Amino acid sequence: MEPDAVELRVAGCLVEKQRTIPDAYPLSLNAQTPGELKQRTERLHPFAGLPEVQETLERLFERGLVIRHPRRPGQKEDRFEQTLGGGGEIQVEEPDPAYLSPAVAADDDRLERLERELQDLRAEVARLRETLGG
Repeated sequence: MEPDAVELRVAGCLVEKQRTIPDAYPLSLNAQTPGELKQRTERLHPFAGLPEVQETLERLFERGLVIRHPRRPGQKEDRFEQTLGGGGEIQVEEPDPAYLSPAVAADDDRLERLERELQDLRAEVARLRETLGG
């Protein structure tokens, strides 16, 4: 399946950005959201809006030309990385818990507490069933 004109324009922009300014390259871990892509590709292809950017990314994803990195703590959107260079996927490390924001750390603590409580409640229900013969 051959890329269409829009996909070629986006890919060309991404290759140019990767070569000229890799720290701000739109499909690196430093910047890979649909909004940033729309802003940075505007001169090559004026997208009608974010839904059109997302549709283009989905088509590229389905064809294996980009990979999606799920949101990490503190991020609002998934991020995308191009696979045209064949260099393989960037390894995304799990964040060190020491660097998590207090809100994220509190959520993790809350989740662990709720999981323990659920486990205790299940054990108590099992004991009650056994006691009542049911």
